[in-house]
Amino acid sequence: MDYQKETPKEIIDILERAKVKYFGIDYYAFPETFASTTGPHGGIGGASISTFTVEAYVCDGVGPTVYVCDGKYRFTKGKYKSRWH
Repeated sequence: MDYQKETPKEIIDILERAKVKYFGIDYYAFPETFASTTGPHGGIGGASISTFTVEAYVCDGVGPTVYVCDGKYRFTKGKYKSRWH
């Protein structure tokens, strides 16, 4: 895996639109198991379980957080949790 060099522009844009003020952004990546092959997209996929990598960009170590999984973004204002759901 490449080392994180810079927070992607898409993440900065999401945080700016949400008017989030932060000092720094921490990066985490972890596997997440989904109940179908569609992963974070929902809906009906194959009848198997699949694992995707979730990336989390956490403001100031506690949140708000922008999660990224398979091209889908999720923004949460609460504290950081190491789960997509």
